Amino acid sequence: MIIGFCLPVSSQEWQELKGDHFIIYFVGDKAFSKEVLRKAEQYYDNISGDLGYSRRSNFWQWENRSKIYIYEDRESFTTTGGYPHWSEGIAEYSTRTINTFSGSRNFINAVLPHEITHLIFRDFVGLDNPNIPLWLDEAVAQRQEPYKRKVIKNAVKYIYEQGRTIPLTKFMNMNVMEETAERIVAAFYIQAMSIVEFLTEEYGTDRFISFCRGLRDGKGIEEALQFAYPTSMRSVEELEQKWIEWIRDLNVKSMEIVIYEKEMDKGKH
Repeated sequence: MIIGFCLPVSSQEWQELKGDHFIIYFVGDKAFSKEVLRKAEQYYDNISGDLGYSRRSNFWQWENRSKIYIYEDRESFTTTGGYPHWSEGIAEYSTRTINTFSGSRNFINAVLPHEITHLIFRDFVGLDNPNIPLWLDEAVAQRQEPYKRKVIKNAVKYIYEQGRTIPLTKFMNMNVMEETAERIVAAFYIQAMSIVEFLTEEYGTDRFISFCRGLRDGKGIEEALQFAYPTSMRSVEELEQKWIEWIRDLNVKSMEIVIYEKEMDKGKH
């Protein structure tokens, strides 16, 4: 339970907007802040439903509402807030807060659903759970970004045909934050999201939630696969085989993916 908190430092007074699951603190543009609140509540409903939270009463409500701080502009976000100049928004998982600045359209359409998903997913599986691989955390968050959801099948087909998919024995424990090659980073994010897309499309959301629940409860990857997909995938090798077969059968045309790869690289929120 969140008992109290302090507003970030600002040269102007913070104004407040309240929703069912979020409280917006903002300086300046009220219209933008209202749109952030509206979209945040919409994203919350979609994401919580996808992750099986729809039946939990009072989740993220009342004193447990998430906080979103909207600085007046990018300059105050970076100088007063102390956030990176390249960022459109930053989430702080331990306090369940999100920070951005007024006018950031990329924040509303991409960063906001991505970060809300991280927060909800981490509430589900545990904030510091070592059983949750980075690829899964990032994949779940990316699936809530409308643009990436729209083109993921084309993207994974493209990197597969280019011979750029990463063997799952390496991929499962890969820390993409340590990678410097942009093409590998892009492939990581595309591959991560496509695996979750494959699992949910072919076997349903309930089984995928069971897979995540297994990881949450201390199971390793293969044990969680056996728990959720007992007759389909009992090992990482079987997962890889079925995932590759799914890619091969995709009825999509490969496309130029340079712009999308850059978007995937931005996914490292």
